Amino acid sequence: MNQLTVIDFFCGAGGFSEGFRQKGFRVLKGYDNWQPAIDTFNHNFESDSTVKNILDFKDSIEEIDLLPNTDIIIGSVHCRIGSLEIVEREQTPITFVHCRIGSLEIRVL
Repeated sequence: MNQLTVIDFFCGAGGFSEGFRQKGFRVLKGYDNWQPAIDTFNHNFESDSTVKNILDFKDSIEEIDLLPNTDIIIGSVHCRIGSLEIVEREQTPITFVHCRIGSLEIRVL
């Protein structure tokens, strides 16, 4: 069986991606709007990811079309930044996994 692939939104240094890598997934790319996070992600995953604001995908089919073809899309808030925002807003952090394998599509929020 081929290795399933993953892209990571809000990748930070790649902690969420690392869990998938340890379970045998191939991490293709990370997306984050903070250069130090991308630099660390690229080091950790031998990636060529660049700084990208996730909101660029909101209204642009062209931007979405540039995403690599992948089996799974994951995303989670940064640990430190997310924790501070959660404390300030008393909100639950957002973490998601979107998986498409053949005709099966699974979303977990």
